[in-house]
Amino acid sequence: MQITAVKPLLTRPSVSHTRAELEQSTPTESYTQESAPAHPRTELLPKVACAAVLGSAAWLACNLAGAVAGAPTVGAALGTGAACLAAAAAGHCAGDLFSGIFHHYIDNYPNPDTPVIGPTAYAFQVHHHKIHDLEQESVWTNMASAGRFLWIPMAAAAALHAHPLVAAAMLGFNGGGFLAQASHRWTHEKNPPAIARVLQKLGVVQSKASHAIHHKMPWADNYCIVNGMWNPLLTRTAFFRKWEKLIYDVTGKEPHCWKDPGVKAFALGQISHDEFLAGQGMNRRIFADAVRGEFAEYEKRLGLK
Repeated sequence: MQITAVKPLLTRPSVSHTRAELEQSTPTESYTQESAPAHPRTELLPKVACAAVLGSAAWLACNLAGAVAGAPTVGAALGTGAACLAAAAAGHCAGDLFSGIFHHYIDNYPNPDTPVIGPTAYAFQVHHHKIHDLEQESVWTNMASAGRFLWIPMAAAAALHAHPLVAAAMLGFNGGGFLAQASHRWTHEKNPPAIARVLQKLGVVQSKASHAIHHKMPWADNYCIVNGMWNPLLTRTAFFRKWEKLIYDVTGKEPHCWKDPGVKAFALGQISHDEFLAGQGMNRRIFADAVRGEFAEYEKRLGLK
């Protein structure tokens, strides 16, 4: 496919304003915040989904413990245990990367009216405007959205007595996926629970500072939400801009973040990173006007249904 050159729309900061002043005046944060109920109720189906995840994870962990305990020597047991811990850590890291790929897709390509995945896309995209929406439900309800699928491969692996390293990697990967929305929620809570603060300090879940970067318009970076460990590397290498260009070359589809003309021009190689940064403040304003209008229009349509 031949790419038609798009003239970048860039506005450099005025000489009379510093970049800090421009950034301060730029609407980069979500603009609607709603208070959450004190104790949101967890319905039956989310409870069942979470119980299935925890039960299958415990079953898998018992199989791993049995494999370690059944080793012929103490040295073999220590070696097996260490290998399983490493595999679980690798699975957790892979889960963070997968969460970023999925999050980038769901934020940028489907629309609320897209068949099948549209409602999920809407929930992710509206979150940029209503950053406390996850707190309208219990943390168990948040985690159940992924948990209703994640328990199945873990239960299958436990029933089939999968190789310990495979089981450990799956436990780390699926455990990270199950925690992802809790991790996401805790980055927005003013007073997250003590366990959340401990996990954030340990790097098991994402820190507030890491996720706050994602919520700066045009919502084009820091997509990984399990613990965010991949975010610095993916940003430094402009991974998602390259990924967007590849998708554009193959399908002709533009991501939503390209409503920021600087992001689009940088992804297409029409401007340098320095030029992208120079026009960032005003281009964010252009993006903000576009997405707020679209969001208001869709909310209006939704209210009329």
